[in-house]
Amino acid sequence: MKAFVGFFLTIAFVGPAWADPQDDMSLADKKGFDSYLSSPAYAGRLSDMLKNAKTASFSGCENVTTDAPRIVVIKPIKVGPESTPIAGVWKVTVPAQGCGKSRLINAFFVVGKENKVFFLLTIPGTSRGDPQLQKDTLFYVFMASARKNADCKAPSIINSRFETDEKPSVIANAPPQFKSLVFDRQSRETWSVEVPVHYMHSTAGTTITAAESEVVEVTKDQADKQ
Repeated sequence: MKAFVGFFLTIAFVGPAWADPQDDMSLADKKGFDSYLSSPAYAGRLSDMLKNAKTASFSGCENVTTDAPRIVVIKPIKVGPESTPIAGVWKVTVPAQGCGKSRLINAFFVVGKENKVFFLLTIPGTSRGDPQLQKDTLFYVFMASARKNADCKAPSIINSRFETDEKPSVIANAPPQFKSLVFDRQSRETWSVEVPVHYMHSTAGTTITAAESEVVEVTKDQADKQ
């Protein structure tokens, strides 16, 4: 399989910056959450996540090491008896290294029914897209790579890198109904398969485009270094 690299992925976000969800957590919930993060139950969930992530990002590599997890609260955590989360969402990022590659492993942990904690593994790297946005993007990424090389039947996302926030712009190949809309914010990322993907968000919906002209073929060794 051949890998592809795109020069950039542009995402336009609307709305004000989100406040820190931890500001809406009580002191008791914060202490309870800290206690849960030190518990055997959470250690087991984290171990399962890392096992799946290593298979996805370090296939065939036996010696993979990880650093301490970084945690960002996405939705305020509420904690019940015995420091058990009963509501909330948090993102875990774990730096990992192995076989000449370095990746930031990402997963969203969600408190579901019966207070069970589930995790959703997302693409590695520093992409700021939430799980749903990343999922919606994959179709456009795969279509762009398929147009570039019909032999690449099952591309995978190797890595992602947030680049910068920038002045919003109108994407030339966006559908006509979106060209007159005002976009509040725009940021630029690089994805490694890699295929550039463009998001234009507004109150009317989201437009995603991926330009074949921005897809550049790279070797497997080059892709591994992304």
